[in-house]
Amino acid sequence: MNLNFFKHWLSDPATVGAVAPSSRYLADAMAEGVDAFEAIVEVGAGTGVVTDSLVRRHPSARLIVFELGDQLATELRGRFPQAHVVGGAFHENVSVPQD
Repeated sequence: MNLNFFKHWLSDPATVGAVAPSSRYLADAMAEGVDAFEAIVEVGAGTGVVTDSLVRRHPSARLIVFELGDQLATELRGRFPQAHVVGGAFHENVSVPQD
């Protein structure tokens, strides 16, 4: 089990949307279906288990990652410098192009 996940859950449970951290096997299965895309958006990256799988399996894809928890977002930026990590709520940080 991911200790970082539980530390974050204990310190700020309202920002954790899962009851347990995702496994590497689940992350790999989720990353399999995005082969045809040039850009990938991950919402709620948490500790980065899925992010890691996306980076490994699709190194040339542009990866945009949203994470509500400030500390987790900071950690994701350090671990995945190739990704654009956005800290804060997804719905508050998305720009819609105007026609």
